[in-house]
Amino acid sequence: MSTRNSPVTPECINDRGDSPNIVEQEEQEHQQATVMNASVNSDPGHPNDLKAALRSDKAAEWKSGLFSEYDNFMKRNAWEIKIRPKNARVLKTKNVFKTKLLAITKEIRHKVRNCVKGYEQIPGVDYTESYAAVASDGTIRTMLGVSLYNKSRRRNRVLAKLFDVEAAFLNAPLMETVYIELPELFHEYCESQGIELPEGDLVIQLKMGQYGLVQVARAWVKRMTQILIDPELGLQQCKSDPCLFVKHNEKGELILYVVTYIDDALYGGEQEETTKLLLFIQSKVTITDIGDIDIYLGVKYEYWEDKDGPYFECSMPKYIDSMVTEFEEFVRQYSPTFKLKDYPTPAPQGQNLTKNEDDCKLNHRNTGDSSEKLYLPSKRCYPIALMQLESKPCT
Repeated sequence: MSTRNSPVTPECINDRGDSPNIVEQEEQEHQQATVMNASVNSDPGHPNDLKAALRSDKAAEWKSGLFSEYDNFMKRNAWEIKIRPKNARVLKTKNVFKTKLLAITKEIRHKVRNCVKGYEQIPGVDYTESYAAVASDGTIRTMLGVSLYNKSRRRNRVLAKLFDVEAAFLNAPLMETVYIELPELFHEYCESQGIELPEGDLVIQLKMGQYGLVQVARAWVKRMTQILIDPELGLQQCKSDPCLFVKHNEKGELILYVVTYIDDALYGGEQEETTKLLLFIQSKVTITDIGDIDIYLGVKYEYWEDKDGPYFECSMPKYIDSMVTEFEEFVRQYSPTFKLKDYPTPAPQGQNLTKNEDDCKLNHRNTGDSSEKLYLPSKRCYPIALMQLESKPCT
């Protein structure tokens, strides 16, 4: 590939006659699409960059969220400010804006994630392994069923609770040397905190993981696994699903389980064992005990009972809302006043469809996203068929 300063020669032009800049852009887009990286996109309806965030009516909340993000890095010594090393590869970052409904206080929290543009990383140079295991849907539903069964028959059992690891990736040491550019408003943040920056061309060396890095999820899963298999807890890692950890008593009865999904965890068991679990993990990393399961991985669980016993009813209201918002934003490119709620059906009743003779251009991004959102669970999780799991060890 030619450099930006090289003259345009026949060798630098592809078979369509594109210039080197276009060729380079296409290669970068291909790299973005093929290299595994964490999501670096804001939720639908949220600012896509810092300029848009500061122009919104929630500018103060977004700026406070950004500075809180920088606090997480600085207080944990995850960032080390250095003079730019010669010939060092330095990655860029992007701010991602999201809102989160707090389960306990029901308040809306404006969160800003400073994410590394992981698609700029080169496999074999910036990282070697990237795979990180997550709990399967079958494992999650099975353990919820076991929890319902145990709760209905033993009063000292915790039904199903959640805990969240605060800034999880900042607790994952990196094996590789990674540098990033100073993020947006970092100088202003340092001034507000009384931090004096050295003179010169500065970069940040990552001592711990950061969202967006290709290898960071793997690094964190490895760290979390080391904590959970500590002999003091007595948990065993399942062979069938490495994200499930269980503990049995002398009778072979399940008394504690933990299901991990990156930085979110589902747990349950005897009251004494769950208390011991939280205290031990809290001694290693900072966690938030969310309490009884409410919303987990985008699914809302509601506890009910009927003649067949207790069950969880599942729904995904936020997922549906985001799907509708994204569709409306797409349609408004062509019809600015469009609102989906104004249409009781997708099309006028009784209308006959005709063949489109004009050129039709489909937005592949939106059609692809729609296909990924076809599955919306509205099922009930009954414990009846899971009774036999109570006395069987995990294999």
